[in-house]
Amino acid sequence: MAGIGGLWLRTAQGTAEDLAQQVMGEGSDRAQQQLADYLANAERINQLNAGAIAAGDLSSADPNALTRRFWQQRFLFNSGCGSAIFWADLQGEFVGLGFQRVRDRWEIGRSGAATGGVFFSFAPNAQGNATTLLNRLDPYDPRLRPWCQRAVQTQAPVWSPVFEDWSQRDLKIAHSHPIDNDAGELIGIVGVDCLFSNLSGFLAQQSLAESGAVVVMERSGELIATSTGQAVLGPDQQRLTLWDLDIPLVQTAAEPLRSRLVEGSPITQPQQWVMRAGGRRYFVQVTPFRRRGIDWLIVATLPEAVVMAPIDRSLGITTGLSVVALGGAIAVGVGATRWLVQPVVRVSAASHRIAAGQLDQTVARS
Repeated sequence: MAGIGGLWLRTAQGTAEDLAQQVMGEGSDRAQQQLADYLANAERINQLNAGAIAAGDLSSADPNALTRRFWQQRFLFNSGCGSAIFWADLQGEFVGLGFQRVRDRWEIGRSGAATGGVFFSFAPNAQGNATTLLNRLDPYDPRLRPWCQRAVQTQAPVWSPVFEDWSQRDLKIAHSHPIDNDAGELIGIVGVDCLFSNLSGFLAQQSLAESGAVVVMERSGELIATSTGQAVLGPDQQRLTLWDLDIPLVQTAAEPLRSRLVEGSPITQPQQWVMRAGGRRYFVQVTPFRRRGIDWLIVATLPEAVVMAPIDRSLGITTGLSVVALGGAIAVGVGATRWLVQPVVRVSAASHRIAAGQLDQTVARS
């Protein structure tokens, strides 16, 4: 019985790495799919708005018509990526609706000929029409923004490069969808912003983040989002990299990943490895994440102790049962021995008495 416990221990230790690979693989697959679903929200909104404008059901020349529609769509951000919806054309006109975190409110933004090229911010009413002028901000030309330039370049729905939100001082990306007229000429672009701070909150809800850490980064190492709440911008608004994070769980993967990115071949498939740090073992998985315009890496780390915990509990139960079983076997063996030996003892005693002259001996039946 004791040997069974030892065998189980050796088997459990040998299984830990296989189990970790399974947990990491399934967790990373879920994170990848959920991240895709999260970003798809922006793509769906753009598809709807582009279709409405192209069909003539929504006038891009009517700013209030645009913001009324955007106002109705703002609830879609509750379950997916998005912080602003907007329209821009090649003459520099811009109309958008965005949520301003600092002021905790929705605001309508406009720039173009009517504003002298300056970004005006308005309060929306209950229907989504612009009312009170809230702010006159800096000059703003949508044609110079990364999302507009990439959409013009690709002539297809696409995600922008990472850029800084000029009003909220946060990193973000935008999905933009170009719209052509009947002659195939580009007339404008609809888009949706996704702030990275929102993406970090989304990552924190993933199952792997409960006991480990999940980081989304560009192949350069520059951070997109973290499940740990770590900022992706430094004090001077410079972008931070994976190697800037002072998080033990993340640091276990940082240096090995740097060497793989710099010296090795491009990571095109999920990769797993085991790291040691501070006398402990950590499991690491890196998974590529791609969409049109996006080429990121999802880095997940998990301590071995988390994987071993259920195995250790099972081992404790098995050891306890082994002890009970061993004790039971000993008790049964002792009882059986007594039952078998007792008749022999009686016969032996009777023989000794007969030899002593006591001839009237009987032996009781067992």
